[in-house]
Amino acid sequence: MASIAIVRFRTVADRDTVTARTLLSSRTVRWDEVDGLRFERSAWARAQLRDGSQMLLPAVTFALLPLLAEASGGRVPNPYK
Repeated sequence: MASIAIVRFRTVADRDTVTARTLLSSRTVRWDEVDGLRFERSAWARAQLRDGSQMLLPAVTFALLPLLAEASGGRVPNPYK
């Protein structure tokens, strides 16, 4: 079961969308639906959506923000620049 979770939990981003995959579900939103990113006690980021909800972004840590910024075509700012 642990190996399934390792393979399944991930975030995939491209210029138009971001997809969060968890053990039992997958959710895709367009970048224009994302109001910002939050980091709380968990190591993974949460996307704050314009409708007020949040979406967990598995495996996205603060250290990986430059990669997410590049994949998003600049929609996510790179905090290291």
